[in-house]
Amino acid sequence: MRELDDILMCWIVKAGYDLETARIEMVLPSADFDSVAFLCHRASLKFLKALMSKFGMKYEPSKSLVYLVEKIAENFRTPHDVLLSASKLDPYQVHRKFPTESTRFSTAQISEIVACAECLRAFTIKSFRSFSERK
Repeated sequence: MRELDDILMCWIVKAGYDLETARIEMVLPSADFDSVAFLCHRASLKFLKALMSKFGMKYEPSKSLVYLVEKIAENFRTPHDVLLSASKLDPYQVHRKFPTESTRFSTAQISEIVACAECLRAFTIKSFRSFSERK
């Protein structure tokens, strides 16, 4: 079990790097907000899958954060803001590669996207801690 915890913590740390990279990118003068949104989605995916793996929850391969949060909610009380954050991030699961596919974001929109990823990170960390405290 300890080995699994170490692996899951590595994924949480990696997700934290993705989120930190998104935060740095969003304040650059030449910020690519598509990349910021994608990194926030990717970090959130890692956070949620680490949480599900910690508790032995089964799930189908998916990049949908809403699907993952709904699976978590089948087993645990999940705050409404967690589901709301997942639904706001879900459209950004595919990184746009071509300039014609670019989405125009305002600074407020990209700040909200980062805040949603922060919400899912906080939920994951809190859930991990509450599980550890029960042991």
